[in-house]
Amino acid sequence: MADGRRDTDDDPFAGESILDALTSDPRARERRRRPGDRDRDPDDVRRERADGLRQRALGRGREADARRSRLAEIQTLIAGRHRLPARPDEDDARTRGPARDGDAPVLRPGGATRDPHVRERPTDPDLADEIEFAQDLQAVTPRVLVTPLVVGLNVGVFAVLVLAFGVPLMNPGANDLLTWGANFAPLTTAGEWWRLVTCMFLHFGLIHIGFNMWVLKQVGPMVERLLGSPGFLVMYLGSGVVGSLLSTWFNPDVVSAGASGAVFGVIGALLGVLVLGHGVIPRATLARLRRSVFTFVLLNVYLGFSVPGIDMAAHLGGLGMGLVCGMVMVRPDMLVTAEGRGGRDLTAVALCGLAVMWLLVAVPDAAGGDVQVFLDADRADRQVAREFRDHVLDYDRGVLDARAFADELDALLDRIADTQRQVEAAEGGGRAPLPELARLLHWRRLAYEDMLEHLRTGDPNWRDEYRAKQRTVDELEAGLR
Repeated sequence: MADGRRDTDDDPFAGESILDALTSDPRARERRRRPGDRDRDPDDVRRERADGLRQRALGRGREADARRSRLAEIQTLIAGRHRLPARPDEDDARTRGPARDGDAPVLRPGGATRDPHVRERPTDPDLADEIEFAQDLQAVTPRVLVTPLVVGLNVGVFAVLVLAFGVPLMNPGANDLLTWGANFAPLTTAGEWWRLVTCMFLHFGLIHIGFNMWVLKQVGPMVERLLGSPGFLVMYLGSGVVGSLLSTWFNPDVVSAGASGAVFGVIGALLGVLVLGHGVIPRATLARLRRSVFTFVLLNVYLGFSVPGIDMAAHLGGLGMGLVCGMVMVRPDMLVTAEGRGGRDLTAVALCGLAVMWLLVAVPDAAGGDVQVFLDADRADRQVAREFRDHVLDYDRGVLDARAFADELDALLDRIADTQRQVEAAEGGGRAPLPELARLLHWRRLAYEDMLEHLRTGDPNWRDEYRAKQRTVDELEAGLR
């Protein structure tokens, strides 16, 4: 071998790897040997094998990237932000997009070519089923209409109340929302039944509305595609009203607001589809959704019974009504055609109507003559407190002198006295906390009288007495509101 290379005619292991050469069993070596390797240069054989390994590794990486991309497409498709290509036919596992001039064919391993606009069906059967499920959802309900509308209404109402009417952004009080339609049993059962609906679009602060709208935005599009937009709207409103009625029944002393009952109805509807959806939803998707839904429900039930201030009556009422609606609307062909939705939607309307009418009769009357007196007096007291703060600021800036400030303060004291007399004259024993409000008015009047005395006589000791009484006012106000 003058050129430093092995002679393939003399070397029995030419064209073989070192592992082949060291294998003691000649039959094993023969099985590992590729046809034609004896007649080729060993270096070429090794390079070809290394190239093959690299190509296989690249192929697996591309397949993983494609899988991740398709999963992302499934999620965006269900959320209603994207449209996948049309479903492949049963006898054709590929979907062809429109060809464009200048598109070059893609070279396959082995020299074959494919059209770059051909989307191949994934080899993973679970992934393929999920893609087909997402495509079926989009085909049977092409547009998601109700979910973004409901989210927009909730956010719009919240923004208007905060920006235009001064409702606190983070922690509004019960009376702040009561004026705009929050649910309160004494008022609702006294004839203001519209509060059962309006309370679904009011929220106690940014965190409250943020959580509710996040859950609705995540789950709502899929449920709306499953049920159809009309059925979804029936289920959403029915669940919200039933939840509000149960809150009125079991929590008559609580001012309630929020979309939580209706959002739990959406979760309940999805749960109903999952319970009866065997053969409708792919196995992998069904298992994943069941885990998520059951975890969400159990976690919220635990939090509702362990954390004070959560209206579990509204949550469970909405969940139950949504579950019934979801089970009624399930059809074996619900992912094949929209035909038949109308009849099931009417059935859901009838069930929601029966539930609401039964609750309207069953919910005890919580109205009382003292409720309106309390609301009017509380509103008057809040107005007096706001005007007092404005007068203090004007006095500090020099807009009002001591005499003018004293006259304004004297007028506020007359209004407090009138409100206090109305509260004390009202009948007690009802649901409204009239005694607490009367004490608040009494201590507010004493604090303002101390300041008025200082303005008129120059009493140097007024400040400590005023601050002590104002602390009592703040404590009473915090307990009442």
